[in-house]
Amino acid sequence: MKKSIGVTLLISTSILVGMGLSTNNVTKLSSQKSMLKSGLTTNDDTPDFFDDFEQYKPKSQGGDFTDLSVNWTNAWFRKDGTFDDNACNNEKFSIEIDPTNPKNKCLYLDTYTTFESFSYLTVKDLMVKDFELTYDFLYIGHESDNTWTGISSRKPIDGRYNGVDNVLTTVHWNGAGDSCKYDAYRSVGTSFTDLDDEDAPSYTMTKNTWYQFKLTAITSKMLNNSGKEVNGTTFTWYINNEKQFETKLTQASANVYGMVSINSCVNKGYYDNFSLTNLDTEPYVPDEGGEEVDNTPVINESLIEGEIGKEIVIEGDFKGQQVTDIKYGDKTLLSKYYSVEGNKITISVDGVNAIGAGTKSVTVITTGGEAIVTIKIVDNTPDPKPEPEPTPEKKGCGGSIIATSAIISTLALAGGLIAIVNKKRKK
Repeated sequence: MKKSIGVTLLISTSILVGMGLSTNNVTKLSSQKSMLKSGLTTNDDTPDFFDDFEQYKPKSQGGDFTDLSVNWTNAWFRKDGTFDDNACNNEKFSIEIDPTNPKNKCLYLDTYTTFESFSYLTVKDLMVKDFELTYDFLYIGHESDNTWTGISSRKPIDGRYNGVDNVLTTVHWNGAGDSCKYDAYRSVGTSFTDLDDEDAPSYTMTKNTWYQFKLTAITSKMLNNSGKEVNGTTFTWYINNEKQFETKLTQASANVYGMVSINSCVNKGYYDNFSLTNLDTEPYVPDEGGEEVDNTPVINESLIEGEIGKEIVIEGDFKGQQVTDIKYGDKTLLSKYYSVEGNKITISVDGVNAIGAGTKSVTVITTGGEAIVTIKIVDNTPDPKPEPEPTPEKKGCGGSIIATSAIISTLALAGGLIAIVNKKRKK
């Protein structure tokens, strides 16, 4: 049975890591419940979750990976007929002996050496909105760009991070593999929005060392992009209880109950003591499917002025939904003529030229609804200089030939008359 170590050990272990000293001889860090909301009372109807992987037999001892299906699920377990059947297959995860402690068992995820570079495991039969999640991660180190592990939450249905709505929070390593940074994204299907304005600071890591990762999701009142007070969520990442990263999310469509998953991409490492403390004040009610939200997009301005030959930017609150079409009149603007980044649409110069000069009613269509904006486009392109009037055409070779032919004909005719006269005189 693993021991529960409090804040004092968390801090001292962090100091050891900062000094570059090994912590392998220290019992792994584990979380304690903490009430992050003032006056919060835990509701018995909203369960917590904990898995230290001790109940499973390790692979080296003939353990069957399907035993994980008691507490975990993914597309491979469900055999849902999608590409994720392969992405999440049993080659990616197993129960192994802790390399630093032969008496301890843990989860091993390897998406670094296998064919498909991504895999995930979802906590089974648990829907939460606010939570505190901690887990231990043994960093074994490798060199690769875009290497990361992280957590997907607020998932209304189970699926990979770039296939379903979710909030993805990650820790990713640099190419040298000696430091990491946190980041956060909002995914609506395959469309991503970066929730971070600035990169988090780098955190130096020591190979073959256990670290505790912690993620909290707390709902509170905050202002959205339109200045309206809404229920938003603050996501915060910690390493060994030291705050690394914080980001806020105000899209109503993301403020829902959802599943929680471990993600791994081009990464390999050991996971243990996965502990989720549910901080919801009310339990998830399946029949309600979470909170009803209005996902209709909102555009900040009713009239946008533009100019032929220049880009046009449309800003608003798309409620975390994917932009699917832009229409003007009875025509649809080709997707190659515009780009979407967060709550901003940029129509390219070619797109503006395609819409054309004049006052147009433009409809922005998302997966949550549609919004109409009037766009007035003027054409300030200078008129081309008038071509000079052509000078009278001088007679060239053709005119001379015609004139000469006429003269020759006349002379020939005159010569013929003279000859006839002369003949008559000789007679």
